[in-house]
Amino acid sequence: MSYVRLVEVIPVPGSTGDYTLEECFLNPKWIKKVSVSPESRTILEHANRRLGLSEGHSFSTLFFNDGKTVTVVGEASHVQKLLSQKQILKG
Repeated sequence: MSYVRLVEVIPVPGSTGDYTLEECFLNPKWIKKVSVSPESRTILEHANRRLGLSEGHSFSTLFFNDGKTVTVVGEASHVQKLLSQKQILKG
């Protein structure tokens, strides 16, 4: 089974506009849709300095087969490309 490494944007519970970044590994088979995140502007306005993000960063929302969603760092087309790549392990 092949997993893709991404960086998830996680809202800090109990805060308004505070976010944290966390590395995550996802199975592309679990994901049914990738789109531009509607929260991109909010994330950049509230979290860019503290998280080391620049105005050039983009965010995507991943929609899972079970209905859950996560927001990750990266342009939707780039994230989709990562999810569809076949990885070959070399020994």
